[in-house]
Amino acid sequence: MTRAPEMQKLVDEAKRERARTAESAVRDQAAEDAHVRPRTPMRFVGYWRMHAGAPHILWFLAASCFVTLLFFSLGDWFVYAIYAFLAAFGIRIAIYFGGLLRGYQRFLRFPHDLAFPLDGWPALLDDRLITDPDQWQTDAELRVELEPAADREVIEAALDLSAAEANSHFYAADLVVGAGSEPRKQWTREGTAICGSINVWIIGNLYRVVRRIDWIHRKAGGVKRVVVSKSGSIYGLTRPSTD
Repeated sequence: MTRAPEMQKLVDEAKRERARTAESAVRDQAAEDAHVRPRTPMRFVGYWRMHAGAPHILWFLAASCFVTLLFFSLGDWFVYAIYAFLAAFGIRIAIYFGGLLRGYQRFLRFPHDLAFPLDGWPALLDDRLITDPDQWQTDAELRVELEPAADREVIEAALDLSAAEANSHFYAADLVVGAGSEPRKQWTREGTAICGSINVWIIGNLYRVVRRIDWIHRKAGGVKRVVVSKSGSIYGLTRPSTD
């Protein structure tokens, strides 16, 4: 089967991610054997991406440097530098909130704009989960149902990358009182389904992977529908105190 270059790139990226995951599993097992608890810090870049913030930080830095250098060349550099900073900061704020508004509008239209049915999405947006990143729910699943002629490997590649990104949001945390062990479940793929525990960041990750699957479907077809579901208890899981 001949694939578009973008889809082949997706498959290749997933293969590299699987190799990194396998290496990480070996390291984590070695740490466990040495009685050292592995810690996976939450990636702040992922948090920025979810809120459409990272690109605007770069725009802000670039605009600040450009405008500051421009005013430096005109004399009275100190006053102009202050004006440049304020102007660049205002531009950055406008771009940032403009990006948030556009993203929020896309989010509201999201289930209706897809080229296939999406079942279970409203139930995923529990108020307790989407308002506090320290609130987790034990079990969630995203399942992609395919037509017989679908390019299964591309869909599995997208799901593998999504599972890896979801697992990057598992911060080290104090255990739930009375639970006795780590209640969260790492994200894994089986066939064309991924499952694991969720918080607000991982809901954002599921949103992105459904949009990616929609992109694949529009390019190559083959997706019958996507089903998301969640179950289990909701609990707070805070980061250990550094005091």
